[in-house]
Amino acid sequence: MTKSQTVNAAIPSVQYSTSAGTFIEPGDSLVIAHAIFLGIPFVFLFPLGVVALRLPLRLGGFKMHWIIQVICVAAAIIGLGIALAFSLQSTFYKHISEAHQVFGIIIVACVVLLQPVLGIAHHLVYKKTQRRTIPSWTHITLGRLLIWSGMVNTCL
Repeated sequence: MTKSQTVNAAIPSVQYSTSAGTFIEPGDSLVIAHAIFLGIPFVFLFPLGVVALRLPLRLGGFKMHWIIQVICVAAAIIGLGIALAFSLQSTFYKHISEAHQVFGIIIVACVVLLQPVLGIAHHLVYKKTQRRTIPSWTHITLGRLLIWSGMVNTCL
């Protein structure tokens, strides 16, 4: 990542260049909103929701888990919408061909479409059997993979 500084009157402006040679102004509100709505959930809140599940039932661990995850899914949808709006406005990202864009769409689609269904399936089967089954292991494994993938995607 290269950095250049230009002085305009008394206020310096810093532009960051990616490997593709595109420029993003640090003050760009859509980029900042995108980073907040997707970065915070994937780096902090989704993992917090997993940890919450380990709390005893009397402390509301299960309820905290799904509340945090629902908030994160909503934030991910908003973050993806912001990213798409930014891409449509940008001359550099209009074609949605960068790795960050493609992986981001796939990750958010899985978080929104697959994880809730697998989580509900796990819960319904677990209530009957009191043990983990294929939906359980799929939900757990995919959840871990998606959290790590989302974290890695913040660096792409």
